[in-house]
Amino acid sequence: MTRTAFLFTLLALPLLACQSAPPPAEAPKSDVAANPLTGRTGVKVEPGQTVLAKPLRVGASKIPHAELIKAVMPELAAIGVTIDLKTYEDYGLPNMDVAKGNLDANFFQTEPYLWRWRAAHGEPLVVVGRVHIEPMGLYSKKLTKADLAGLKPGLTVAVPGDAANLGRALFVLQRAGLITLDPLRGLDAGVEDIKVNAHALKILPLADSRQLRSMAADLVVLNGNLALEDKLDPSQALAIEDGSSPFPNVVVTRQESATDSRVLALVKALRGPTAQKLLKEKYGGLAIPAVESPSAAALQEK
Repeated sequence: MTRTAFLFTLLALPLLACQSAPPPAEAPKSDVAANPLTGRTGVKVEPGQTVLAKPLRVGASKIPHAELIKAVMPELAAIGVTIDLKTYEDYGLPNMDVAKGNLDANFFQTEPYLWRWRAAHGEPLVVVGRVHIEPMGLYSKKLTKADLAGLKPGLTVAVPGDAANLGRALFVLQRAGLITLDPLRGLDAGVEDIKVNAHALKILPLADSRQLRSMAADLVVLNGNLALEDKLDPSQALAIEDGSSPFPNVVVTRQESATDSRVLALVKALRGPTAQKLLKEKYGGLAIPAVESPSAAALQEK
């Protein structure tokens, strides 16, 4: 090879290398979309399933709330929402835990209960979805429906002692024809607002649900979830709310989290066919879909 040819070869090598080098590979496009509201991106764990980087922390009472959440957790996981579920027996804790940021949402209370709690504590908690109604009922181990027409005077009636449930319980007694309340007091009625008590019933407000559930009184007014836990038969209730009850159970979060897509996905799932089927088939009339209630339906978000 001549000196000239050798120099030409050296000069041509870089040019040939540039021409033959493949273009830089594009970064692979993720098939996991970022959450448009939270900005978090899911981490793919298997084909067709993603998990958001941060689970949704939800507090719930055991029955039926936690059971409903557990029923919809698989379908939520399939769209990238995982649930960190904590169950509560003390109703005084879940709202405060949401307010303090220990929970992202809770599901255990009726809407009027939240109104009262919010007025007492000044925390900006909001309803993001109405799910179901747990009819409050009048039960007894000693009496039957037929006995209501001729009650002997002085029987004891145990009712929930908290302000949110006391007025509701008194309306159950009024519905059963046992008392008459001051019509101006509405759901804020207390024992002092009983205008007619023809049977001289002794109304006993009890703050501890365990005392109510002992059924020691002649008559006991119980929330639907407590009746569920105690496996009571609603058909045996001496009186019970129907679908017109204005006490839907609600999903609650902080004001700034009301548009969090994880919370909205939870509400949608709880209103969906899986949860609604469970309500109808498992709970025997002690938990009914809120959409079946005319008053609750009117409250539903448009």
